This record gives sequence, C-alpha cells and structure tokens, in this order.
Amino acid sequence: MVADGTNELATVLKEKAPSSFMWKYVMLEEEEHRTVAAPILSLGLRHYFENYSDFYLPTLDSYIEAGGLDYVRAYFRARAERYGFSPEISSGTMWSMVSRSIIADDFEYFKMLMGEFGPKGFIGDSRLRDALWYAEYFIKYQRYSEALSLYGEAANVHGDSSRLFHAIGNVYQLMDDRENATSHYEKAIAIAKAAKEVDLADYEKSLASLNNNE
Repeated sequence: MVADGTNELATVLKEKAPSSFMWKYVMLEEEEHRTVAAPILSLGLRHYFENYSDFYLPTLDSYIEAGGLDYVRAYFRARAERYGFSPEISSGTMWSMVSRSIIADDFEYFKMLMGEFGPKGFIGDSRLRDALWYAEYFIKYQRYSEALSLYGEAANVHGDSSRLFHAIGNVYQLMDDRENATSHYEKAIAIAKAAKEVDLADYEKSLASLNNNE
C-alpha cells in the first residue's frame, strides 16, 4: 500500500531531517492519486507560509490558550526573521486582541494590552470608531483619566472630529468638570456647524442639558 511507503518516509524524516528542512505529513484519506494534487498543494503552501500573515484568533480565550502576548510576540519575531518584516506586533493583531478582550468583558486583560500597545502608537494607527470604542470601555469601569488620555491621542490624528470632541465633553461632564465639558461641547458644535453634520442637534442638546443643570 502507498501508506506503507509514506509512513516509512515520515519515520526517516523524523529521525534524520535537518532542522532547516520543512516538512509535514498528513493522511488525506478521502483522496486518491487522481484527486490529491490540488489539496496537497494547498496544504503545502499554507504550511510553508503559515506565519506570513498577521496573527488572528476568534476569541480572547483562544489567544490565552495559545500562549497570550508572549506567544504573539514570538510569532512576529519568527515572522520577521523569515520574511524580513518588522518584528513588532502588527496593528491588525493589536486590534484583534484588544477587541476580543472587550467582547469578553475582561477589563484587566484589556488594561494590560492597552499598557503594552499604547506606547507603540496603537491609538494613532486606529480608526476613530475603534479609538472611541476603547475609550468607552474605560468609561464603563469609571477610568475617566485613561479615557481622556486615549481621546487625547486620537485627537492628534482626528482633530477635526466633532464626534471625538463631544465624547471628550461627555467624560468631563461625568467628572463634574463643567468648564472643560462646555469647551469641548462648543468645539464639537462649531465643527458640526461648519460641516453641516446631522449630529449637530445632539451636540447642542448636550450643551443645553449641561447649562440647565447649573
């Protein structure tokens, strides 16, 4: 049988193949000589280029089970050595890990990731909607200073966003800082008026509500 020969070859490779020789042995039990070419080519390419792409897993638990941040760092170091890419964790993988921590509602893991990724320009590389989402998660746990710090980083890139300044105003209102809340609501209103944005009325309501509660 063919399997006898391939099993023997696999045994030899296990014992004698040099570490630089990439190989993988799988049994494609549903295939035969006429059908095996396409699936074996696909499997071979996926094996050879297994760490070419960014690293994504579907849940926070799956990241943790794989080895967490240490494993992800090792993945990108190996990727860099093999393909000449940057050894730093990609912004896409950072986004994946942070978003999974929010979905899992694991604030401690989220906080750890933000501490790791924040100094590497993660927020500046993020889309505005994602930066707002991260800040809102800090707000959920009443970590207002962290939310404001995140908003400040986002403002360096999205300084013309009325939505961002309105969100900052909301945080200051939660902190009972009326002066800063007012100034940021007013800035959101000014940007929205100039751009004729549909959210203008909502921003004006926020400012009016703040003034009515004096």
